[in-house]
Amino acid sequence: TRTERRAYDLIAEGFGPGAISPIVIAVDPAGDGAMVDRVATAVSADPGIVSARPLPGASDSDVAVVVAQATTTPQDEQTRQTLDRLRSDVLPDTLDGTSASAHVGGYTAVMTDMSNRVQERLPIFLTAVVLLSLLLLVVLFRSIAVPVKAALLNLLSVGAAYGVIVAIFQWGWGK
Repeated sequence: TRTERRAYDLIAEGFGPGAISPIVIAVDPAGDGAMVDRVATAVSADPGIVSARPLPGASDSDVAVVVAQATTTPQDEQTRQTLDRLRSDVLPDTLDGTSASAHVGGYTAVMTDMSNRVQERLPIFLTAVVLLSLLLLVVLFRSIAVPVKAALLNLLSVGAAYGVIVAIFQWGWGK
């Protein structure tokens, strides 16, 4: 195995699977000095979090940072559920009735958000590609049958490619 993989495995073994990519929470306490500790305590109480601690910050700063370590790896579905729980339940409940705010970030959150965004827009992208290729082929061949066949085969090849990708990476056929 590669050196990077061995390092990843050693860190995960020594510090837990979530140590590789901590969840970073930016907190604007809105003048309430105890708010950051309340956020850290509430996040720590979540079953998907091993620990959460506020980072020492500048005394004149208006924002604080809480770093949380998940119980699972960044790619795990449970980590995604933990992020969703933090955003929809834990932080809103903790900040309810105050003017403080908190935002969940870090590599895991960014990659999860980006994955969700791509997944939302993929059907639109595929539809646009197929329709534009269909239109271009209609203009080029001055026919309907050839472009329709090409569009169907294009969709078939994209579907097959995604099926192969799922089989290799999600079902583990490529191990």
